[in-house]
Amino acid sequence: MKRPEQHETDSAADTIFRAVFTKWAVTPSERDYGWDYVVFKEHQSTGMLFTGQLKGSSHTEYSADGSFISQVSEQDSADYLARQLQQPTFLFHVDVNAKKLFWSAIQLDQKVLAAIEQGDTKSLTVRIPTSNVLPGEIQRFLADLTQSQMAVISRILLGTKSVDFVDAMARQPVERISELAEDLHVKGFHLELQLAHQQRQQGDLDGAAQAVKKVLANSSSYVEIQFNGTLQMGELEGYQLMKSTEPQSQRRGQEARNSAQTLQNRKTAAPIPSSLCADYAEGRRVGSGGSENDRIADDLARTQDARRSLMVGGPFIPASGEPSC
Repeated sequence: MKRPEQHETDSAADTIFRAVFTKWAVTPSERDYGWDYVVFKEHQSTGMLFTGQLKGSSHTEYSADGSFISQVSEQDSADYLARQLQQPTFLFHVDVNAKKLFWSAIQLDQKVLAAIEQGDTKSLTVRIPTSNVLPGEIQRFLADLTQSQMAVISRILLGTKSVDFVDAMARQPVERISELAEDLHVKGFHLELQLAHQQRQQGDLDGAAQAVKKVLANSSSYVEIQFNGTLQMGELEGYQLMKSTEPQSQRRGQEARNSAQTLQNRKTAAPIPSSLCADYAEGRRVGSGGSENDRIADDLARTQDARRSLMVGGPFIPASGEPSC
């Protein structure tokens, strides 16, 4: 008796999946739990583990430009993978004809998460980038694995009541509790600075400036945060001036000197190159002539170069790269 075509496709997909993760321990699900595999690998002193759901097809639906694959998923299944499982989870698609394995970091896919939140359809379509191909892009996959783990940890932490969290930590050594509290403070400040950056990208310069000022006011004992926040504040001041209709020359020069002096006062074990500080403080311009906005843009470029050179101990560097004016 001939096996059904889907069974053959699933078998071929399983073979391709296992070949990619041949150096990992692949444990298949024996029941219909909503996932197909738990995959684990020893990595230095720790282990890497993730859950995966595998979809195989002999008729893979590529976009017109070939940049992504459309994978339909039931709403409940997508919700389970993206929001309910408490370990890094991926949706995999195998084109059995091309013998290619693609992945979606579904817990990081904001479009999928938004569609699940709306919950107005029984199914949704996950767009899997064809650039997410294994084993060729294994380093990017491992980066997604790390980010997915962070997303799960943050979700668990947010869903934990403060009293339960404190009780869980109570048996830890005092030194460990102190280190954890300090680390959470620093991570929180970095997150607020990132939020301010996103506000600026959306055009809310005043809101971004207020957010950075709040961080600076509350983090006086954290040199790293003060330093990074001051650099970010300097950029915001420049962008605000470029949008302003008021006479800018005197204000721009004074605020640049104030920011530079603040940075000088906060320099730490990673010294600020004197030439950069001098350029920033004196408002030197690249080239000659041009409008006032051009000169402010030049100063902003210098500030951004300074940020790349001066960040210490876990710098604030937006994932999307340097913003445009």
